[in-house]
Amino acid sequence: MGWAVGWAAAPVTLLMVALIAACTPDPPAPPSPGAGDRTSKTTTTTVRVPYVEGADAEAETFRALRLLDPCALLVPDAGARAVGGTADQLVPGPDPAECTLDVLPEGAQRSVDAWTVSVEVGVSFEDTDLESGATPLPIPGTPGDSFYRQKSFSGSDCTIVRPIEDRAGIELEVQAPILAEAPSQPPCDIAVRYLENTTDRWLDPPVRADGLTVPRLPLAEQDPCAATPAIGQTLDAAVRAQPDNLYSCRVVFTEPVTGATGRPTDTTPGDQPGTAPPGGAAVGENVEVTFAFTGDPASLEPTGGIEPVTITGHAGSLDRSLTDKCVVQVAINDTVRVETSDGDSVQVIRVTAPSCEMATQVATTVLTTVTDR
Repeated sequence: MGWAVGWAAAPVTLLMVALIAACTPDPPAPPSPGAGDRTSKTTTTTVRVPYVEGADAEAETFRALRLLDPCALLVPDAGARAVGGTADQLVPGPDPAECTLDVLPEGAQRSVDAWTVSVEVGVSFEDTDLESGATPLPIPGTPGDSFYRQKSFSGSDCTIVRPIEDRAGIELEVQAPILAEAPSQPPCDIAVRYLENTTDRWLDPPVRADGLTVPRLPLAEQDPCAATPAIGQTLDAAVRAQPDNLYSCRVVFTEPVTGATGRPTDTTPGDQPGTAPPGGAAVGENVEVTFAFTGDPASLEPTGGIEPVTITGHAGSLDRSLTDKCVVQVAINDTVRVETSDGDSVQVIRVTAPSCEMATQVATTVLTTVTDR
């Protein structure tokens, strides 16, 4: 299995062909529009985002790392050779900074028997997280300070980090089959073999604008903090942004918010999130904006406090089951879908706020700042 575009399922063999064509360097996949500009695919705003004190540098680091394409660092043929088997499926994680390649060892057929080779962009680390006192891991054909092995408390996995920015970089993790009592081979041996076969990509990491993976995920190219000024205007509130990672941002209230503004939100009649009174927020409370790639929230069954909602034409769900928070999730479109063994995934905006009224207003605002193309 692998990438699939649209609603229709495709035969496994065709998906496998698409997976290899998208991720192997020879021949390269056709570039996406704008692929010649390696920095063009990121959110730009005309209004400066106000960050909490000390967060500006972190935001710049995340902005640079968001350009990188984690799935383009996973080459199915190289993964198959490193494990000694057959590449099964290549899928982005729920966090768009992540991507995973499943490899079936020779003779295996069940997904639970697969080795996983995963990449995460934007991981932070300290010297104390690394093996051998931060001594570089020797990988033939690479500069001596390119790779470091992280400490592991299990013999079933191995994690290697490639520093890109100060104390931030790209992580490669190799994990043994989940049901294996003991790995058939050392995970770090697989990781090193994989890096030896893909050194060019790791030394010059591909960016999303290169168009090496399809389908393109526009939401992964955008900044979850970019809507902060607009959110402040919508709520008539003083706010500052605290980026937590590449695709999650807390919009922090720096002054008390007495209640929702009462401004209309473009929700479909009959799908509105009830009539609960609008809530306020204290200084230090926040609204969290997260971009994800997960199951379609519109498909959630209305039960246990979960209700359907449609915001500016985007179907989703509202969850009022939490004690002191409300979560609104909407898909930015339903045309880009990836079929996996766990079901279809779509691009989702998730807003967590102190009240459902506030969450709906913020989701409406965020939807106006992102693009689905």
